[in-house]
Amino acid sequence: MIIDDELAVVQGCSRTLLKDGYSVETALTPSEAITKIEQSEAEYDVMFIDLKLIGDPKTDLLKRLKELSPETAIVFIVGPASIAAAVEAMKPGGHEYLPKPFTPDDLHAVMSRALQLRAVLLQARDVRKVKSVGDFDELIWMGPAIQKIFRLISLISARGTNVLIIGAPGTGKRRVAMTIHDASPRKLEPFVMFEPIRAESPTISEQLFGYVAREFSSSTYFPGKMEEAGNGTFYIPEITVLATNDQTRLLSAIKERRNMPLRGINSRPLSCRIILGTERNLQSAVRQGKLLESFYRDLEFFPIYLPSLFERSEDIPALVYRILRRFAKRYNRPVSKVEGNLMTKLQHRHWHKNIRELSQCVERMVSVCESDTVDLMHYQQVMGDVQSSVWSGLPPSTVNELKSVKKRLRHAAVTEVEKAFVTEALRRSNGNVTRAAREVGMQRRNFQTMMKQYEIKQ
Repeated sequence: MIIDDELAVVQGCSRTLLKDGYSVETALTPSEAITKIEQSEAEYDVMFIDLKLIGDPKTDLLKRLKELSPETAIVFIVGPASIAAAVEAMKPGGHEYLPKPFTPDDLHAVMSRALQLRAVLLQARDVRKVKSVGDFDELIWMGPAIQKIFRLISLISARGTNVLIIGAPGTGKRRVAMTIHDASPRKLEPFVMFEPIRAESPTISEQLFGYVAREFSSSTYFPGKMEEAGNGTFYIPEITVLATNDQTRLLSAIKERRNMPLRGINSRPLSCRIILGTERNLQSAVRQGKLLESFYRDLEFFPIYLPSLFERSEDIPALVYRILRRFAKRYNRPVSKVEGNLMTKLQHRHWHKNIRELSQCVERMVSVCESDTVDLMHYQQVMGDVQSSVWSGLPPSTVNELKSVKKRLRHAAVTEVEKAFVTEALRRSNGNVTRAAREVGMQRRNFQTMMKQYEIKQ
């Protein structure tokens, strides 16, 4: 719907959008617009509203629109002198603005952005209405990337197949392992996760496989974590943390389906399903001596590759609302909504630690929010923001100012990417600068220069 008291603007926008295949309604006054909204059988996707018309106290157009069609994306049509007012007006509910005079290309661009936002708002509404999205905690099965994983899990859960889950930090490897267990016939049996504790006694090997302690004429058997799993599921979140001798022993136990406790005499049956996880590139882990080549080459594990949030950004609104509900309940906060512009920003941010980092962000915003809606102000308050230091958020008023802001934003974005690039390379190489530089294809001297530039320690 286009709402403007200038007939030429209404007719011009209508002609352009009708040519693009959109269904268009028009109104010259707020009261006419409200009547059409009330009589319409379906919600409007986008509304173009002349900024001057929202101040009519008789109709209070924005308030009525939020009541009648809260998921409609709003575009304010503004004159050159009213841009600052448009930015201020966007806070309570508008999402885009279209400055006069505008061209058909300008109209197409803002329409495209508004429709993207409309899709986000609709998805968020669906998530709020539905209590269960067919998920386990942070696993949301809505997007195409994760739907493939869901189908794989459905296929393998009923079988005794051993599984290797590969994914970056925070992508949900533990939750996938638990999902496989909960969806299998083993769900009433134990789910045991092994996170080795480095200690003199019992050693990691003893914690994993169990051991026999002999004292004088008696001996005592202490079962390991793998045996604790019984007929259930045994999960190791990161296989490369095990020493190669433990990997060899584990490989033998899996192949023979028998576990040999340390200092034991007799092997014991091994009936649990084995699920291994890793965030490393398998070939690199083999080259670095972190993973036995036999694990990579010979072992019959069903591989599941988990996508990062960047690869499944369409799931972020559902994830955000799931996490929001959990922390709102934990902190006894009235928060139940996410402002549209904030949701768009959350979808386009690169979350280096994926769901884990997103969850921390939402938790912090909930903890500082006093109303029912989290917005960009809360985001900037708890996360900081590149924009806050290089751009005020107000539209540039001249071409030179636009060029300056774009240059600063590009520099800030490149800085963030380069820091993440160096940090991740060092993490993969366990702090070995020579190895990190070689793996990423850089000279060691140039790699060290980037480390110094961003004050990154080994």
